[in-house]
Amino acid sequence: MALPAAPTKGADEDPPPEPLPPAELDEGWRDEGHEYLGRRVARTFEGGLTVVGRITRWLPAGDGEDEPPLFHMNHDDGDEEDLAEYEVIDAFELYKTTPEATKLAQAKARAEARAAKEEEKAVKAEARAAKASERAAAATTAEAKAAAEVEARAARLEVKACRAAALAARADTSGAEAAVAEAREEAMAAKAAFSKVAAKAKAMAASAREAKAKAAEEAKKKREAERGPRGAKTAAQFYTEAERLKLTATHPGLDAPAIAEMIKAQWKVLEEADKAPY
Repeated sequence: MALPAAPTKGADEDPPPEPLPPAELDEGWRDEGHEYLGRRVARTFEGGLTVVGRITRWLPAGDGEDEPPLFHMNHDDGDEEDLAEYEVIDAFELYKTTPEATKLAQAKARAEARAAKEEEKAVKAEARAAKASERAAAATTAEAKAAAEVEARAARLEVKACRAAALAARADTSGAEAAVAEAREEAMAAKAAFSKVAAKAKAMAASAREAKAKAAEEAKKKREAERGPRGAKTAAQFYTEAERLKLTATHPGLDAPAIAEMIKAQWKVLEEADKAPY
């Protein structure tokens, strides 16, 4: 086998291997049916040259002891070779030390961190949805109930969006491009739906607060109308206000009811001339 001129970095998302030519099929080589197929490997050659590639085919063991299974490695630089199983296992371990494997591991770690963050957001959104549903059940007005129901729906959509985003983040490291695209599309659709419903929920909540404030103001006006206009203060009330401050200062140990009794007693014995200023 000719050695490659320079080391290659390789690519984890290579296209699938081409179908086996008839000659190799006749020899018993297979492109399915073994866990090693499709996995990335690395080999070191003379001079410390490391070449990265992929296991694309395998040949089951023969009947004799000297016929172990073989595995075909396609190098990223276009070369190829057949490996014994122990060589494949060594190639797996060597691949873990390559820049490509390190980069993929780092990308996977970042993707998992993004996915974990989205999952955390989903859990919080689920809690908000539950609370909003409780508020909807306990609402006393149609406006408040509708606002809470829309808020709950918005939170549930956010849960869906976060879970889809987490799936998309994890799919980024799987090599399944169709799954990535589908997960991202679902995440975008869910987030768009959430934004729309969340805006509606916010508007309805504001409307419910406004309606509640308006109802409270109307109830206050009704109570005031039923009570009628307040009458003018009496002389006794003016006297009480004036004396309360004095007695509170001179008798700090007395409580309000005791002060009131003292003022009441004083007013009863007060001469009419002394009451006149009040």
